[in-house]
Amino acid sequence: MVDLLQSDSSRNPVSRIGWITSVCAVIFALCPVPLKAQSTSCSSEEILFEHIVGETCIPKDPQRIVATWDSGGALPLLELGAPVVGTGFRDIGDGLSFVRGVTDVLGIEATKALEPIGSGLIVDVERVATLEPDLIIGYDFNEDIYQNLSRIAPTVLLPRLAPYKEYMQLLATAAGRMDEFDKRWAKYRSDVEEARTLIGSPETIVVSMLDANTDGLWYFPGWGALDVVIDDVGFGRPALQEKASRYLTGISLERIEELDGNVLITGYRLDAGQSVAQITTWLDSGGGLWRKLPGVIAGQHFWYDRNLWNGRSFASLEASLSGLLLLTAGKGGEP
Repeated sequence: MVDLLQSDSSRNPVSRIGWITSVCAVIFALCPVPLKAQSTSCSSEEILFEHIVGETCIPKDPQRIVATWDSGGALPLLELGAPVVGTGFRDIGDGLSFVRGVTDVLGIEATKALEPIGSGLIVDVERVATLEPDLIIGYDFNEDIYQNLSRIAPTVLLPRLAPYKEYMQLLATAAGRMDEFDKRWAKYRSDVEEARTLIGSPETIVVSMLDANTDGLWYFPGWGALDVVIDDVGFGRPALQEKASRYLTGISLERIEELDGNVLITGYRLDAGQSVAQITTWLDSGGGLWRKLPGVIAGQHFWYDRNLWNGRSFASLEASLSGLLLLTAGKGGEP
């Protein structure tokens, strides 16, 4: 389902990926390797898995996985059919909670088989132990509790900044779901090629991610599915985003003209209090300059659900691709 609201105001992918890969290399080089993670003697039922803190023997076919990252871990693992039993839940008040990403994409029913291991990204080690996992998939933000987690079950720590496809492959390998990954990725690539044909000449269409918060404009190159899809389809980008080799935050609203495009898309995130109305207020705080952009005046500004379109999941790739196709099909090559 495409979640798309039209506004009422009627590239260098190699450099980005290179930067992210360099960051990951630094992470791997600088992290200490605990002695327990250095074992290279695995049983016939295990594989040796290399991760941030070294090498760990993990089950070839894990049956009870705990993922310490909800939207970027539990969600894609569940999509691949992995047996996830626990992840972080987020409180929304009145005794209610949700699992970011999983609830948004797979629905509330998918969360009923999961047990909370803490609040958001904060892990309660004792709760993890009660779930008796046979594999724990953690991240660079869990290094301080790595030893505690590894006493419960084989634990691997993944880098959140890994390039999109490589990150998904790491997850699939750890979970023993590479066959399913290969099928899903091949389908995505086939859909990309079909979209390119339907659009015409996507490189002639400049797609701008016009995102704002209290500090101004921001752009995270290579982070989420939407950015990956824009690159894979081959859309043009505003120069400011095309040349970005690092995360851009706090960009002055006075520079908003540098983010004009043929199609402009702005993400909202309701669970973080970032509604369309709130983000509009932030954009208007710059004197309403965004409303004077040619793309906005032409009625080509749209809103998208950031949890759905810009996550790390196949659902996010599919939502971003179908949404952008809806906005651009047949328009490639138009003046």
